[in-house]
Amino acid sequence: MKYIQIIICFFLFLSACTTPCTSQKDEIKGDIIKLLDIPCPFFGKPKKGNNGFIIQDYKDCKNKFSDKVCSSLQGTNFRKYSILGSFTLGSGCRTFYRRQLKINHYNKKYIYTVSVFECGGCLPARFSLNMVLVPALPDQTYEVEFKNIYYNTFF
Repeated sequence: MKYIQIIICFFLFLSACTTPCTSQKDEIKGDIIKLLDIPCPFFGKPKKGNNGFIIQDYKDCKNKFSDKVCSSLQGTNFRKYSILGSFTLGSGCRTFYRRQLKINHYNKKYIYTVSVFECGGCLPARFSLNMVLVPALPDQTYEVEFKNIYYNTFF
């Protein structure tokens, strides 16, 4: 009887751990207008700077990225929108992203958070620029804070 209880507890433990990975999907939250489907893996990482980046005009893009990435942004109205992005690398049997933007006009700050949920210990890796269309930064005094948070589940 004791072994049966241990086996039942083991399976309940496994099912509790796998549920978040089997039920999650990519999502956007907050003040993000839309997720941009920009090609990544190796030609897309910013040429300079850290993993977070701001694109406020086509010239910004050309200074940071390859022509292949920038050509997909032609036609963007940069008077009305800005683009934020943050390079991430997720590894796992399944990888999901939650992208969230909070705009605090009182403190003149945009906070862009990318949460990466890695499920299992598999390869291949999933690269993402996490580029999102957002309301244009009102002026040069606004600051943008980038946060990448990783969650690993190995079941």
